Amino acid sequence: MIRRFRAARAERRGRGTGAPVLSKLQAVVDELYRSGIKLDQALREFERRYIEAALDGNRGNRTLAARTLGIHRNTLAHKIHYHRLTR
Repeated sequence: MIRRFRAARAERRGRGTGAPVLSKLQAVVDELYRSGIKLDQALREFERRYIEAALDGNRGNRTLAARTLGIHRNTLAHKIHYHRLTR
């Protein structure tokens, strides 16, 4: 009963198991590891692409993109500058 309650609550909050996505993520992680990509390089590239996706998904609106990412608008502006994104 408790397990079903927690699962339902997680679904409402948008935190479902996401098994297919996690499976794809694991495949990417395995490939990066086998390729010898260092963690800092992988994290930078992931962050850059994730920010680009959020900006594209919100038609360049930084406020909405920051909200989607769960970060402050100023933090997003800093990251855009850090990654030299042209937005």
